[in-house]
Amino acid sequence: PILDQGFIVVTLGGGNVVDRSYVYTFLNSYGEEGPPSPPSKPTVPVETGQSVDLTSMDQTPVGDYDISKWRIYRVATGTQGAAFLFVDEITINASTVQYNDSVDEIALGETLKTTEFDPPPTDMIGLTPLPFGVFAGFRQNELLFSEVFQPHAWPTAYRLTTAFPIVGLGHYGITVVVTTTGGFYLVTGIDPAAMAMSDLVQSQACTSKRGLVSTEGGVIYPSPDGAVLVGPGVQRLITKDLMNRTEWQELKPTTIHAEFHDGRYMAFYSTAPLLNGEFVGKGFILDMRDPQFGFKQLDFYRYALYSEPEEDRFYLVRFTLSDLNDIEQWEGKASKLSYKWVSRIFSPGNRPFTVAKVVGNFSSVLSQAEIDAIVAQRTQQIADNNALLTNLDALPGTINSNEINGVEINGDGLETVIAAAPANPTVVFTLRGQRVDEESMSEKFMKTVTDDKIFRINSGAPGKLERYKELEIELSGTVDVEWVGIAETVSELRD
Repeated sequence: PILDQGFIVVTLGGGNVVDRSYVYTFLNSYGEEGPPSPPSKPTVPVETGQSVDLTSMDQTPVGDYDISKWRIYRVATGTQGAAFLFVDEITINASTVQYNDSVDEIALGETLKTTEFDPPPTDMIGLTPLPFGVFAGFRQNELLFSEVFQPHAWPTAYRLTTAFPIVGLGHYGITVVVTTTGGFYLVTGIDPAAMAMSDLVQSQACTSKRGLVSTEGGVIYPSPDGAVLVGPGVQRLITKDLMNRTEWQELKPTTIHAEFHDGRYMAFYSTAPLLNGEFVGKGFILDMRDPQFGFKQLDFYRYALYSEPEEDRFYLVRFTLSDLNDIEQWEGKASKLSYKWVSRIFSPGNRPFTVAKVVGNFSSVLSQAEIDAIVAQRTQQIADNNALLTNLDALPGTINSNEINGVEINGDGLETVIAAAPANPTVVFTLRGQRVDEESMSEKFMKTVTDDKIFRINSGAPGKLERYKELEIELSGTVDVEWVGIAETVSELRD
C-alpha cells in the first residue's frame, strides 16, 4: 500500500550541522518491502551528536496486507550523491508512536531500493507468471510488469501501451503474446525495465480471455475465424483445414474457455443460459501432437477446468443448482466416453464395395473366467434372495432374541447383489452413400461390430451390387479403433 504520511522530525542535542530528511516503508512477514512514504518536510538541520525523534508514522493499513514492520531510512551524502540509507527496522504496534534516531552516519545500512515499487492498479486483471521471475498483467490497453521476484511491486515505468484493448496474455519462452481486440503483439525480454514490443500483428483478434492457453509450442487462442497458434516462427489458424468460419462460429468463440493438457487443447463453449439449473453447452478437443486425432467434439459442457501438473491430472467442474460444484477427473474411471467419428467424403470411382473390416481393441477388461465367476455369484445371490422372499417363515429372529443395537432397524435379510459383468466393447459401423441417380447422401448400411472379422456390406437389393459416386464411413462406440476399411473382395482386407 502507498504511505501518505511522512515523518514529523524533532532534533535533540547539538554539534556540526547536516540537513536531514527521512522516509519509511512497510514490510510484510515474507520480507516484501513497499514503496517509501513522502520525505519528511521540511528538511531539518541536525548537528553532530544530536538524536532525532520521528513521529506520525502510518499504522498497519486496513486489508489483507500482512504488514508487520516499518523500515526507516534517512538521507546521507556520499561520493555518488545523496541517497536514502537504512537506519532501523521496528515492529509495528499501537503503542509505537515515535522513534528516536541516534545512529551514526558510518553505521547506516543499504540504499533504499523500493522507490519505484508502485502497487498494482486495483483494476489490473490477467495475472500471468513468466519464466524469468516476473508477473505480467493488464488493464484496458496497458500492459504491466512486476519487479523481478517481487510480485507486489509494479513500477509505472515498466508499463507498455497497445492500440487496442487487451483481451488476454500468454507466453512461450521469454516472449509474451498480448492478444487484443485488433490483433496481437509480441513482447520479448527478461528485464521488465527493457521489454521490447513488436508492432501490432493485425491477423486475428482474441474473442475470449478464458480460451487463451500457453503451451510448449506457443499460445493458442480463439478468434472470429478459428483457433490461432502463435509460437516460435509460427503464426497460423490451426483450424483452417478442419472447418470454415461459419462452422467455427457455431462453437460460440466468444464463450470458449480452455485448458491445455497432455498436448491437447481442451475447450468448452456455452450455447444457452442456465437451463433447469445447469449450464448448457458443448466442448471439443484439438490434439496438437497427433494430426490424425484432429478435432473431436464433446456432447457435454463443463464450466471450469484445471490441469494439475504434479500428478498429470485434468479436472473438470460441473455446476448445477442442486449439486453446486461437482468435480470430475478426466479419464478417472474405467468406463469410457462414447465417440462418433466420420470419415471424409470420398469418391469410389464406380467400384462396388461389398465387404468391410474394423480393426481395434475389442477385448473385454475382464477375462472370461472372471466374467463367469461374476455371473455365477450374481445367479446364486438372486436365487438366495428369491428363496427367502418365497418362504417368509424362514426369516430369522424372535422378539427379545437380540441385544440392543445389534439389529438394523427397517433392515432385511436379503443379500446385496453385485453388479453385472461389463459387456464387451462394440463399435457401430455406418456407411452412407449417394448413387448417381440420387440428389444427396443417405444411410445405406449399419452394423454393430464386436470383433475384427471381415463382414459383408448389404447396401443394395439382394444380388445387386450398388455403385456410388460418393461415400463416407461413420464409427461410434468406445472401442479403440486402429483402422477401418471397405473393399470389393475379401482378399483385399485380409492381413
